[in-house]
Amino acid sequence: MDFSFVKNETGFDSLPTEIIIKIFQNLDHYDLLSISRVCRRFLCILQHPKLLSETLLKINNITTIEQSPENVLVKSSRQFINIHFENSNIKLFGSLLLRSHLQLQSLTFESLELAENEIFIILRETINLIELKIIKCTFKEDECDITSVTNIIDENIMLPNLKILRYIDISNASRSILFKIATLIPKNNLKVFEVTVLKSTEEVVVICCNLILPILQNQCLSLQHVKISNFQNCCKPKIFNCLKKNSKNLALLSIVQTNSFSDADVVFIKENFRYLRSFELRSCHNLTNVSAIAIGELPLLEELKISECSGIITGINSGGIKNGILKNINLKLRKLHMIFLDINTDCMIKISEHLPNLKELIYRYPIVTGRIQCRITDYALQAILKNLTALEVLDLCGCSWLTDFGITGYEEETERQDGVSINRLTNLQVLNLIGCSNITDHFILHDFNLEKLKVIRIPELSLAGTKVLIKKCKFIEELEFQNDFDTEEILYLSIKHFPRLRVIKFSRFCSSSNKLMDAKIQRFNKIFGYVGFDCSCTICNRVKLLADVFRNRN
Repeated sequence: MDFSFVKNETGFDSLPTEIIIKIFQNLDHYDLLSISRVCRRFLCILQHPKLLSETLLKINNITTIEQSPENVLVKSSRQFINIHFENSNIKLFGSLLLRSHLQLQSLTFESLELAENEIFIILRETINLIELKIIKCTFKEDECDITSVTNIIDENIMLPNLKILRYIDISNASRSILFKIATLIPKNNLKVFEVTVLKSTEEVVVICCNLILPILQNQCLSLQHVKISNFQNCCKPKIFNCLKKNSKNLALLSIVQTNSFSDADVVFIKENFRYLRSFELRSCHNLTNVSAIAIGELPLLEELKISECSGIITGINSGGIKNGILKNINLKLRKLHMIFLDINTDCMIKISEHLPNLKELIYRYPIVTGRIQCRITDYALQAILKNLTALEVLDLCGCSWLTDFGITGYEEETERQDGVSINRLTNLQVLNLIGCSNITDHFILHDFNLEKLKVIRIPELSLAGTKVLIKKCKFIEELEFQNDFDTEEILYLSIKHFPRLRVIKFSRFCSSSNKLMDAKIQRFNKIFGYVGFDCSCTICNRVKLLADVFRNRN
């Protein structure tokens, strides 16, 4: 298609097509729908490949056509490649909408109540689908037209391009329909398979034997990423034998909430899955230091995630991480996630010394009143800043022993620079210090210079600190702070001066009453029409108040 048009000498129409495309890329689908009706040139530009790609339509909490723009979107020239249905009545517009977006590649159903024939009718319209995700959905058998479903399947409806299948938080009630969907995928076609099961011990075995195992047996030779949860001893040998057939191609393996998973299983993985690049263990409570040693012997591992594994917690300081994982782990490791593990300063220093190529370090400790505090100190943080200069993500959420010295290296009492500063991490993009209650924003005021920073979450942010961030960090997309002073002014400056800001989170609002807080929120809505507030808290300490910046600034 020819995108060149004769342009007027003045006005918006005089801009080159490339500039207009860049402008349109910052608008949401409601604005683009209006723009498509302005003139023939805009309608044509909206069909440019740059505008067709990476486009997401999320349909949320819609129950009737009158409430939604979908009946209009059907007639739009805009082609969406990702559509997300959440709490919606897709019977009203789902099939019609999908039929008008033939380039659709990713489809998500979340928290929906569906009849079987509804979902198969929709899938019949999405033959180019690459990713299908079903989250917490229920299926109405009483309204299901079994004859209709049988006829659809008999038509040899297939999903020939589907490579990614994710079933999240499923129950036994939905097992049958989910298996029927899987039968539409050609054999050995899937690259990614993820399934997590809602906790229910009496149903887990049934789901494992009648859903997870048959899919793995049918797709085992093509799978590269596998994430499964709650599988039992009776199915474990068959699952591992399936995966073993494709051990050279399997790059990511994630085991979640599986109490039957033991040290022997981790050793089996070490011996048979030598090509793993990413390995995750979460809520596997029967593991010990034997598992930690086996993990360290995976030769190609680049990403390791260990969360809530109580066996490893027991052995961490006595050799689990230091003498197990760190002793044998290769220098290719780029991402290390340790969630709710009780490790100490010495262990964190060893991590910084043994893994100099880390780009992502996430260590989170639960922020729970009355629980033993995290034992990571300033010495550990100084070691991280000194040795891990390639870090792009640093997340130390809940490390309450950390102070300003750990992040600046500046000793206020002696007024000396006795350590290293966070400015050494020149590639840092994400910094999370929420729950580090002894850290203030002094590190921002103290010669702060992290130009690539995109996400910053800190316990305290002053007005002066906000002004420094505005001056030094032009790429901020997400900002979170927890102080109860200068909130209104910080909010105003952030929304006005951070050109890429999309999310603001803050925990406390300095108001004497909920009415006063609501009045202030309304005031911001008047000043900034492009800001939407979703308030899920009150002054008496309820979670967070979230502000999403939806449109680009003028």
